[in-house]
Amino acid sequence: MTLRLLTAGESHGPGLVAVLEGIPYGLPLTTADIDRDLARRQLGYGRGGRMKIERDRVRFLGGVRHGRTLGGPIALWIPNRDWANWTLAMAAEPLDAVLAGAGTPPLPPGPPGTEVEGAGASAEGPGPKDGAAEKGTPAGLGRTDEAHGAGGTGRASAARQGAAATGDWRMEPVTRPRPGHADLAGALKYGARDIRDILERASARETAARVAAGAVARKLLSLFGVRIQSYVLRIGQVAIPSPVLAYGEGGRPPVDPARLEAATEASPVRCPDPEASQRMVEAIRAAGQAGDTLGGVFEILVTGVPVGLGSHVTGDRRLEGRLAGALMALNAIKGVEVGLGFAAAALPGSQVHDPIGYRPPGATPPPPGVPAEAARAGADGWRGPAAGFFRYRNGAGGIEGGITNGEPLVLRAAMKPIATLRRRLPSADLLTGEPFEAHHERSDVCAVPAAAVVAEAIVALELASAWLEKFGGDSVDEIRRNYAAYCQRLATWVRPAAGDDKAGGARGIGGIGGTGGAGEAGGAGARGAAGQGGAAGRRAGASPGGTPPAGTGGSADGGDPAGGGTGREAR
Repeated sequence: MTLRLLTAGESHGPGLVAVLEGIPYGLPLTTADIDRDLARRQLGYGRGGRMKIERDRVRFLGGVRHGRTLGGPIALWIPNRDWANWTLAMAAEPLDAVLAGAGTPPLPPGPPGTEVEGAGASAEGPGPKDGAAEKGTPAGLGRTDEAHGAGGTGRASAARQGAAATGDWRMEPVTRPRPGHADLAGALKYGARDIRDILERASARETAARVAAGAVARKLLSLFGVRIQSYVLRIGQVAIPSPVLAYGEGGRPPVDPARLEAATEASPVRCPDPEASQRMVEAIRAAGQAGDTLGGVFEILVTGVPVGLGSHVTGDRRLEGRLAGALMALNAIKGVEVGLGFAAAALPGSQVHDPIGYRPPGATPPPPGVPAEAARAGADGWRGPAAGFFRYRNGAGGIEGGITNGEPLVLRAAMKPIATLRRRLPSADLLTGEPFEAHHERSDVCAVPAAAVVAEAIVALELASAWLEKFGGDSVDEIRRNYAAYCQRLATWVRPAAGDDKAGGARGIGGIGGTGGAGEAGGAGARGAAGQGGAAGRRAGASPGGTPPAGTGGSADGGDPAGGGTGREAR
């Protein structure tokens, strides 16, 4: 069984609906599990005024009873508070019925706190001076559509009549496409004479529904110790390096995921570096004052993922392809990397591919909170169960050959600047071709922090789908049994010959390099350490070598920087 998600709803419509199929019976789930991520999506310095109006909260319409899933499709409803300002312009009924006062059928009530306290100024959309009709309508906007073919005769002309009859500028058709949006391409593809028919669904408002569905998938994964987090690495010209790609001594990460998450959530731009965070805020402020926007890069870290999700057998089952495709489908994302990503193209293979080590199950007790089945398989809370095998570094980003290898998943996505600018770019009228400054819908200055939260949900959905393919069952209890059996198989995978590794040691890599002979360190042995493209080692009774920075060479204390040797570490 895999997950299937369908969302519906427009930016200024009554609300958003998500239907998620494939979640097993018996998953503990409450609205609080979802509202937490919906609130995180609305945060971040540089967001627009729409976030001051919407207070996203979810309501279950089906699939959940008394705090547990029923095994059927889960229907989620997120009301749009701004709908009160758009009831005429976005009504589902024919326009003549709307103008006749037929009204709109009642909607499902939203959760407490989502009501609109009266209909005031719109939260988003073109004001009277932003391309809508008013006295002295700009050339090209007041014309009828008869000269432009039958496809536009009814829609745009009727909308103008509605605007004139009601005095509501929101009824006026939008005919000025914005560069960088789906406006023009969508209008030409579908034959729409009013761009609002395109921009309402193309809006990033839809991502609230994906975040809600992703929170359900995240809850399922969390039962098995899988943790998903994100943080911003770049906004405009202000950037920090990835904090997780360079591994420290023994292959352990140089950061604590919990501390990384705490630092991220404390930042107004979700950047874990306080100094860089402040400079990012200043860059966003300057861009906003100039009428411009900024993009950036964020990284997603997933820990506790076991070996074996995804497959090598066909391209559509390779997990990195599924994750990258899902992330590229997120609004404004223009590039995705896994692990080293594009940096790997500039490095020799000896500095890219991750040397393998082995740690006997139980050699390093996992911290509290790691599931028992994962502990039996040798997990340490950072990695997932992998039969005791591990990598000394993680240039692969946790995926090799389309399959998770037990290391943390590390993905990055590049987001372009928001395409709606107060400093308007040249455009041409959809109906007349006459030049105009682009239509402006009130928008964010920077949405990179929010996009990172949406990306967490997208990754959660793909991973949960892969999880169900691997360990699937009709109920959570059945999936638990399947997963526990798999972990037990991993735990007993390696059966050392009698007398081998008497000290209970772990085989490791001393110095990681492109060439060199093999050797064995005496005494207590040597442990390899890895950065990206370098290594450091420790010999018993000696000082450890330093871990080189990412992308540089290094030396090993007891190993040659140009050539590595194998060592055996006593426990």
